[in-house]
Amino acid sequence: AALPAPLAAQPAPAGNSRVVGVVTSSNAPVANAQVALVGTRFGAVTDNDGRYSIGGVPAGSYTLRVQRIGFAPSTRPITVAPGQVV
Repeated sequence: AALPAPLAAQPAPAGNSRVVGVVTSSNAPVANAQVALVGTRFGAVTDNDGRYSIGGVPAGSYTLRVQRIGFAPSTRPITVAPGQVV
């Protein structure tokens, strides 16, 4: 059996101090994936379109982790500046 492709978190523009984007696998949205900033209480679950938004994120460097049962987890380093959208 083939393994599912790794998830890819794709940041997109939004409001202040937010980490937002769409989680996809093979260019298809992934619903109900857990998106979290590792080592913090910040996180979200993707909607049916694979979209997520994590608000109120303080400035700093984080590791963004995406995971869902049946998919390989994916991580990516991000840096959030004050008032920035990532």
